[in-house]
Formats: sequence, C-alpha cells, structure tokens
Amino acid sequence: MTARRRNQGANFIRGNSNELKSRRRKVMASRPRRVMESGTQQNIRQVDMALKVLSKKTAGDKTTIVAEVNNASLLPLADDVNVKVALYDSPLATEKATHTTEVTVNKADLYDANTKQNKVKIVTLTTDLVEGERTLYLRTTPMEDSKVLTDVRPSNNVLPVNITSKYKRGDANADRNVSVTDIAVVVNDILQLDNAGGFSRYGADANGDGNITVTDIGVIVDMILGTKTSANSRKMEPVLEPQ
Repeated sequence: MTARRRNQGANFIRGNSNELKSRRRKVMASRPRRVMESGTQQNIRQVDMALKVLSKKTAGDKTTIVAEVNNASLLPLADDVNVKVALYDSPLATEKATHTTEVTVNKADLYDANTKQNKVKIVTLTTDLVEGERTLYLRTTPMEDSKVLTDVRPSNNVLPVNITSKYKRGDANADRNVSVTDIAVVVNDILQLDNAGGFSRYGADANGDGNITVTDIGVIVDMILGTKTSANSRKMEPVLEPQ
C-alpha cells in the first residue's frame, strides 16, 4: 500500500459521523433506479414504504379504514414520485377492489422540509359492504409519471384487512329482518321517494346485480315466502356480526 493510500484511509477513518452519513446519502442517491415499461428497464427512484391500520369502523353500507403511511427509507420521496394507497382483492392485484376509494400521498405528505425528517401521513379509505366476510389487502403503490415503480422493497406495504358485513340481501331497511316493510322501502327507492326509516342500498339490492329494480321486490317476496328465488338472484347466506 502506498503512502498516499494509507493517508486517504486514515483521513476517512478520522472523518466525523455526520460527514460519513452525508457521504452515504450521496452514494445511495446516485444508485440506479429501475422500472419496467414494455420490458425495458429505465432509471427511477427506489421507495420503501410502511403501513399500519389504526382503525376500522362499519356504518351504514360502508366500512371506513384509517391507516398510517410513512416512508421507511432514509431518503425522502423524489418530487415527481407519488404513492397510491388503496384496497385490493389480492396482494398482487394491479387494480383496486371495486367499490373502494384510494388516496394519493406525495413528498410533502411524508417529509418535513423544516426538520428534514420523514413524517407520518394518516389516510382514510372506504369500501362498500359485501354479504358475509371478505379479506381486502391494503397496499402502497409508488408511482412516477403515472407509471408504477417496480424496484420497491417488500417492507410492511401489504396488510390484510378483514371486512364483515352485518347487513344481508333483502334487508332494505337495515333492521336485520326481511319482511314486507323491506318491499315498501325498495318501492320508495325506485320511485325516488324518501324512506322515513333506515335504508341499506346493499340490502335493497336483493339479487346482488348492482341495481335496485322491481326484480329485487320479487326476490324479497320469495325470501319472505321461503320459495326459490329467481334465477338471477344470489343465494342468501347467514351474515356474521362484526367482531
């Protein structure tokens, strides 16, 4: 080893911790970034997100989920990188689950420019209820220029969320019973009249086709009489109460 190299090594060792951290950040910022677009690799920023579910509440026909999002990386997000937070039917799904909302957060939401520290962002998502129980997956998806970033560490950015409905098909007034009263509620909704009592759109859609029509009235009648429902209706199953 030459004297010059020994001196360089000694100078590096004697450098203070702040200087070493600064050098490390510069090295990390210069590392290549990748995204797949039509099979071609391009440079983008690596993102490391973390999630935590804070609360889950069911009211009416919807479940509201409040979650905490933060950037687990040492570096803040780039100015042109956003993070989509949404609910999916599976951990690897590319499209969010139907009848759910999504939230987009950016660098300003996750980084405090004054303290130069990452910060937490609280987001609220909602999903329509389904009959019985289902599991959705809360996930973050970093985006840049409307393209998904694929070079992302698998840090706690996918969380299962169990959704349990206390409503059932045919229970249009949400009183937990299927009766002639539910028929009147559906009729009022079709005629665009106000319903004085409770109303569950999920329950009023008795055949589960996404619409409230006279067909749903026939299905509710069949339920009350205990007869076989029409061919395009869904089989009624017991619905568990939320835990």
